[in-house]
Amino acid sequence: MKRFYRDVAVTAVSVRAGSGSFGILLDLKAVKTPAAELFAVPTRALADAIAEEWRMQEERVLPTTMPLMQMAATAIDGVRKARETTIEDLLRYLESDVLCYRAASPPELAARQAALSDPWLSWFQKDTGIGLAATTELVARPADGAKALLRPRLLAMDDFRLVGLQVAAGLTGSIVLALSMAKGVIDARDAYAAAEVEAVWQAEKWGADAEAEARRTNLQAELAAVQRFFVALKQL
Repeated sequence: MKRFYRDVAVTAVSVRAGSGSFGILLDLKAVKTPAAELFAVPTRALADAIAEEWRMQEERVLPTTMPLMQMAATAIDGVRKARETTIEDLLRYLESDVLCYRAASPPELAARQAALSDPWLSWFQKDTGIGLAATTELVARPADGAKALLRPRLLAMDDFRLVGLQVAAGLTGSIVLALSMAKGVIDARDAYAAAEVEAVWQAEKWGADAEAEARRTNLQAELAAVQRFFVALKQL
């Protein structure tokens, strides 16, 4: 759509508990979500970052260039109304986490997968008490009770952190990498490297076509946006 505003500002808002305390004004009019809910986020840092996305729009407003706005709006319109579904979807990654998969061959690929995945699987076990074993099979087998251990931690998260996890896990195929990004112990670059081991190895060995390169570039940009989202949530 065509840009319809000149000025962008951040404002404190009063909304129901848990839904945020900072909103965005476009020419003094409050931004609403696609579902017509009042747009409000929990930290000033996130509001400032989203306001900057609005300021950067030129003649046309392009939602694809506003990833933080999209994630925050999804938290309000989507996750808030479907927390249980969101959490169950995240828990399923325990059965399919990309870090658990190892190539049966060649050995050099399996070794690279282990080098980039095992440290994060170890971190996850120390942080959550959940051990995820490496496998060459199509379905991983988490330890008994793994979902029961992780569910309370997810339930304790607010809607915004849950949507960050949802996006990060969807991009990487890994609840381990998503949680490590949420806690700030891995950055977007290293998360990409761990998630895309086989794709990068294949490109190095056989070369990459333009479509594959574009996909990887987009993935890196999307993960960088998730990292900015999590960082802004930690700042007041």
